[in-house]
Amino acid sequence: MKNLFLIIIMLVLGQTLVSQDIQSSTKGVSATANGIYSGWSSDSFFLGRLAEEEPAGTGFNLGVGYGFNQQFSAHVQYAYLDFSTDVLWDKFAVTSINLSGRMTFGATLRAIRPYIGAGITSVSMKVDPVTFDNFGEFELVNSGIGFLFNGGVDYFILPNLAIGFYGEFSSGSFSNISLSGERVDVDESIDFSFFNINLGVRYYFE
Repeated sequence: MKNLFLIIIMLVLGQTLVSQDIQSSTKGVSATANGIYSGWSSDSFFLGRLAEEEPAGTGFNLGVGYGFNQQFSAHVQYAYLDFSTDVLWDKFAVTSINLSGRMTFGATLRAIRPYIGAGITSVSMKVDPVTFDNFGEFELVNSGIGFLFNGGVDYFILPNLAIGFYGEFSSGSFSNISLSGERVDVDESIDFSFFNINLGVRYYFE
C-alpha cells in the first residue's frame, strides 16, 4: 500500500513538472487578430500612378487556424487595408481572403517559435473616385488572385497565447476590372504586389 502511494505521488509530481516545462503549443484551433502596415506596387500603366500616389496604408486582419500537430497548420484570414490618406479619395481600400499552410519550428519547451508559410490570396481593390485624363469621376473596382509567402515569430506569454510579428509578401494580377459597375478590358497585365508587416496576438483553444 505504501509503495502504491509513493508511485501515485511520483506520477502526479512528474506530470506537474512536465506541464510546467511546456512553454508553447501550436496544436488545435486558434484565432488571431493583427494590425497591419502595408506597402503596394504595380508595374502596369493602368495602376502605376495610383501606386505612386498612395504607396502605403494601414489595416487589420482576423483569422482562424488549425494545427494538425506542433509543426503543420492551416490558416484562413480576412484582411482590410486603407490607403485613402490623400483627400482625392472618398475610398481607397483593399480587402483580401487568404488561405495558407504553415510550418512552425521549435519544440513546446520554447516560448519563441519561428515559422514560414505559403498560400493563395483573393484580392479586391476599390478606389472612388478616379478620373482619366481629367474627364469624369468613376468608381474603380479590381479583383484577382495571387500567391503569398510569409514568415515570422510567435512569442508565447502563455502556452496557448502568443504575441506574433511577421512579414507577408503577395503577388498576382487583377483579372476583373470595372468602372462604375461597367466591366472594362485593359490591353495589359494588371499586376499587383503587397508587402505587409503584421503585429498581433494568437490564442489557441486547445
